[in-house]
Amino acid sequence: MIPFCVHSHYSIQNGYCDIEEYIKKAASLGCKAIALTDKNSLSGIVEFEQAIVKHNKSNKENQIKGIYGLDLCISLGETISYITLLAKNKNGWFKLIKLLSLSEYHPKAISYICDITNHFDLINSNDLIRISKDHFPKIDGIFYDYDPKTLNGHDIDYLEPTDRKIIQTLLGLKYKCNLDNLVHMVDQHPDIFAAYKLDYSFKDFGKESDVLFDLCENYSLAGPPQIPLYDSTVDPDKMLVNLARQGWVKRGLHKKLTKGSDLEKIYVDRVKEELEVFTTYKLSNYLLIISGFTKYIRSKGFKCGLRGSAVGCLLSYLLDISDVDSILPDPSLPYHKDRQLILSRFINKGRLAEGNNSLPDCDIDVPISLREDLIAEIKKQYGRECVANIITFQRMDGKQAIKEAFRISGVPNNLVISNEICSVMVDTGKVQDELEELKTEHPDYNIIQYCLDHIPRVQEFYKEYKNEFELAIKLNKTIKNSGKHAAGIVICNKPISDMFPVIKDPKTGENLLAVEMGFAEYIGAVKFDILGVAAYEKITAILEMIKQKRMEAFVYKHIDENHETNENHELSV
Repeated sequence: MIPFCVHSHYSIQNGYCDIEEYIKKAASLGCKAIALTDKNSLSGIVEFEQAIVKHNKSNKENQIKGIYGLDLCISLGETISYITLLAKNKNGWFKLIKLLSLSEYHPKAISYICDITNHFDLINSNDLIRISKDHFPKIDGIFYDYDPKTLNGHDIDYLEPTDRKIIQTLLGLKYKCNLDNLVHMVDQHPDIFAAYKLDYSFKDFGKESDVLFDLCENYSLAGPPQIPLYDSTVDPDKMLVNLARQGWVKRGLHKKLTKGSDLEKIYVDRVKEELEVFTTYKLSNYLLIISGFTKYIRSKGFKCGLRGSAVGCLLSYLLDISDVDSILPDPSLPYHKDRQLILSRFINKGRLAEGNNSLPDCDIDVPISLREDLIAEIKKQYGRECVANIITFQRMDGKQAIKEAFRISGVPNNLVISNEICSVMVDTGKVQDELEELKTEHPDYNIIQYCLDHIPRVQEFYKEYKNEFELAIKLNKTIKNSGKHAAGIVICNKPISDMFPVIKDPKTGENLLAVEMGFAEYIGAVKFDILGVAAYEKITAILEMIKQKRMEAFVYKHIDENHETNENHELSV
């Protein structure tokens, strides 16, 4: 069998299938292929593919093919419904991307709506399979159609029948009510709350869907970095070399370094090494784009900074991206090889080898007040449709999961009790490293379990409210909502909606790359981190104050000197 309508955590408050657990379950049932079709979302597809690749590497005898799809909310006049679309091939994947990007926020439907009848040109029977629904009007000849009854399948919102309470809980969270109130809403809106009564777990529902195995090709979403052009009129490699030469003079290295000295050779060799890496692997545009950011910031009279391993790149220093000389990071000390910063931490040939999409990572710190201006300038230079912020998902942390579990269960005085529990729990940030270490052996281990293992008072509460704690542990990893990443943006040579999944930010209407930052690079998206830092505005203000004080001191000194000269002149007369 092939499950073909499956909703993960990325179907926010509409699905509870953990992707890795889903793959394990499918493998145990002998599935040769599985699909992921989140509701109005392609955000989980990259994680889905990576998890399948990981599974196939360690299970040579039980390979699984991934099928990528979308449960799309459709508006046809007054009729609103979901249909399931599966990409038969890579072209089908790009058409799913396009359909998602054409969606418009529709508050009445509580989802994104796309009137598919206006976009027949995007669809043909060679690229997408449409799983029809009984309550959805038939559109003949547009899709390669299959009826879910013929395939003998159903929606899968969770893996085990016992997890149905999680979906009920998520519905309660979505509509801000407890389970008792939810029962009355189910009677009033049976279509919306079908998952409350029906069994939408993962089970063996027949082999009729095996037809999808041959219909859908085996392809990968991974792709090389789509680095945009800094300036299409010039050769980026030559431009990088010229800027490095100019920076050599601007930084005064031609005067500071004695001709023919060992230190000069160290600098020259490092510049040659870095230029070779950047030009060989076609990364010159990447560094030039970063230099464009810092050039704009400095032109506005502000300081900016480069954090992390990027300061180990001498070209960053020569291109005025960083103020740190990686060979002599502390100018008050003489050169020593153990003090110089290492280039390989920033970029090396291993991470750029064939099949590896890992780019160097430059995090730019800018004044908070200038960040939005900088992004506006980037959109002006590269095109608004070619620039997007990156989505981020807020998952329920331990304390929030506890409060929601107690609220939804309707425990008497639930707010008082949950607040008391949270007051004795440890914050995730304080034990983050320890948690990560424990997760290597137990991937699902979370902060609630940590508190149960280490805090006696929490253990006492657990004995009395075991069901609520077990519910909270499951809620702990669910996605509550989505938002805009505080720092990450993506720049592309083409409209981003032609290359990568995009949705609209409901607050601003701007494009959001619908894949989290950690997965964006896998599909070829080139991200840049621009962080707003208040300290830079303070530094700029302090420097201005110092400059003003020096100017005042100079003026007063000049006045005093003139006054003394005049007095001496009068005395001599």
